Amino acid sequence: MGAMNTILGERKERTVTLLCLGLAAACIAAGLVVGISDNPPGIFLTYGGILLALMAWTNRWRSPKSHLWLAAIGLVAFFAGAFLHNAFYAVGEYWKAVAWVRYPAEALHVFFFLVAVLAAPPAFVLGVLGAVATGLSRLLGKSGATA
Repeated sequence: MGAMNTILGERKERTVTLLCLGLAAACIAAGLVVGISDNPPGIFLTYGGILLALMAWTNRWRSPKSHLWLAAIGLVAFFAGAFLHNAFYAVGEYWKAVAWVRYPAEALHVFFFLVAVLAAPPAFVLGVLGAVATGLSRLLGKSGATA
């Protein structure tokens, strides 16, 4: 019976992962179709899609420590992305006459802008919320209460 529960548990987790990935792709596609440039619906759809993609990756995590690592990575990625975005923008502007420096610098400054603005905040939020949820789940589980 234990093997059957394990198989059913893995199937449920796989279903949740695939559902999150499908919804993430749909939200990101809808956000890009609507547009994210000064458009709140497109921004919310894109953030929701990124959040769902991260949830697909983290839905099997059961420890607060893993989620806190994700929150820390999100926080560091925000500041590092913002710094590197500005650094590569400055390099691209300073060396704008040299094409082999300018174009890679522009590509990198756009990439790090997207990391700082679109990827890092949902990672931080999911990390904090996941740590709180798994911590409360463990606390309530140890105290004998059932959720």
